[in-house]
Amino acid sequence: MGGPRWGAQDPGAVTILYEILYLGPTSTRVEVRVRLPPDPKGSVDLVLPSWVPGSYVIRDPARFVLRATLEGPDGRPAAPIERVGKSRWRARYDSGTPPVVRFELWGFELSKLGLDTDPDHLFINAGFTLPYVEGHQGEPCELQLRIPSDWQVVTELEEVDRGARRYRARSYDELVDSPIDCGRIREAPFRPGGIPHRLSLCGEPVGLDLPRTVRDLEQITAATIAYFGRSPLSRYTFFVHLAETGDGGLEHATSNSCVIPRDLFRPAKRYRRFLHLAAHEYFHLYNVKRIRPAVLQPFDYTQEVYTRLLWWMEGTTDYVSHLLLRRSGLLSPAQYLEDLAEMIRTYRDTPGRLVTSLEEASLSAWVGFYKPSDESVNQSVSYYLKGALVSWALDLEIRTLTRNAASLDTVLRHLWTEYGEPGRGIGERELPRLVEQATGLDLSDFFDRYVAGVHELDFDRRARAVGLTLTPAPREASEEDPGGPGYLGVETTTAEGVTRIKTVRDATPARAGGLRPGDELIGIDGRRIYAAQWNEALERLGPGQEIELTLFRRGRELHRRVTLAVAPPKKLLFRPAADPTDLERAIHTTWLGGSILSTSPDGPNSP
Repeated sequence: MGGPRWGAQDPGAVTILYEILYLGPTSTRVEVRVRLPPDPKGSVDLVLPSWVPGSYVIRDPARFVLRATLEGPDGRPAAPIERVGKSRWRARYDSGTPPVVRFELWGFELSKLGLDTDPDHLFINAGFTLPYVEGHQGEPCELQLRIPSDWQVVTELEEVDRGARRYRARSYDELVDSPIDCGRIREAPFRPGGIPHRLSLCGEPVGLDLPRTVRDLEQITAATIAYFGRSPLSRYTFFVHLAETGDGGLEHATSNSCVIPRDLFRPAKRYRRFLHLAAHEYFHLYNVKRIRPAVLQPFDYTQEVYTRLLWWMEGTTDYVSHLLLRRSGLLSPAQYLEDLAEMIRTYRDTPGRLVTSLEEASLSAWVGFYKPSDESVNQSVSYYLKGALVSWALDLEIRTLTRNAASLDTVLRHLWTEYGEPGRGIGERELPRLVEQATGLDLSDFFDRYVAGVHELDFDRRARAVGLTLTPAPREASEEDPGGPGYLGVETTTAEGVTRIKTVRDATPARAGGLRPGDELIGIDGRRIYAAQWNEALERLGPGQEIELTLFRRGRELHRRVTLAVAPPKKLLFRPAADPTDLERAIHTTWLGGSILSTSPDGPNSP
């Protein structure tokens, strides 16, 4: 496409004017133009964020900037502007007519937070695309899109001129918080509580039942609005992009953007993953976008911003949004408990849960969670996973101590009342006080043990609080293999006919035997084991059996003797307890929004 100049502007309306040019179906690049404001100093700095809110890792999208120049009077690129940092450019000019800066960016990354251009689609996350002008982040700005005339535009930005494809944001923060989809898009509207919502779908789905999915999204949003009692929204968009592989979701104040596998809609158990993601991102419009750590406001886009509260922002969101799927009827009690049991099994299989506290995992997210290593499973724990389980434990602790008069729901609704307004943030050490304020309970010891500390969660006690027991699923045993498969304690990868160890878990036979990530596995007890046969070979061995492994490490042949252990359970089950008390029954029903309790542990309602 060509390079049309900006039309007539009202200089009093906005401070910064952006323009994005789609460069045609054969290009993987876009051009960005920024009309600078008058400045008596004769220079301004333009800065491209190093990270975007909701994704706590330095991504440095400035590496995708191919060139930056000042536009000359004839509209063509003139002199380059000075780069003064990895993501900072300095434009010098007289205090007369402000110039236009032109950036050319590579953009072929279909992710929840990137810039993606292809022949029939342009997705824009402003944090990866549009630099801010330092000193003017809090001022209004406008964006004009130069795209094919037959393309739709979906965004929650204020529309200034539909024909000219011009949109306004009240600040740079709002611009970054407002994804833009352009192209041939399938839209489906729905109105929970009378509030306009829509699903914006890009890509070719496999097995999608669109009317059902829209109904399910309406149930999720209605349940969330009812949970808090009101909505801060005038409208909302679910941006869903379909690809061969998934990328997850990113929350925004009036939308969320997700990239998911195109076949995530069938079968039913796989579709539940989509519902979990949608519920999680929608719950964020309350918990994170409005109830948020004080240190995250205002945003500093140039460097890491540390908070101990990511476990609450993400883990508590995961726990409650998942529970709302149950309460809204999208999950049965048995399905919800199946998912919860699998979370516990995964957590127990993470040695790092006893090493790194939730606060530490939150603080180190910038170098830990988003940049895992072969040792991460031994050194740390997901603040999503442990945060959700600690939130569950906190919920049941509150319900038990108040005899079901209060719960984690009470706490979140209190936070919404006190901290839901813009500009109010939660202090780093404030949560125990706020829980006490909402419930009347001093739970500082709970926070010391399970949030600031690394004490093991007692899941049996938590299960009993709701009239359940947690047990390993029965294993199919045989006379030849009464003890089950032996356990080595490694994860492996196989490529090009070679099996290598990827992860060695602490406190396992593999660790005791001196195995290391990267070891190439060759054989057992002098017998060659080929790559595709390793899992089967290990499963034929029993607990307590001593074996000699042959392996290569850095080109040297080595032999290591190990004694296999009992394998941890592959699945856990919640079952009704034999004799639940009246309080346990009451907590069970109000917590779960239903009941699986029966008169015996093997009754007809057992999951």
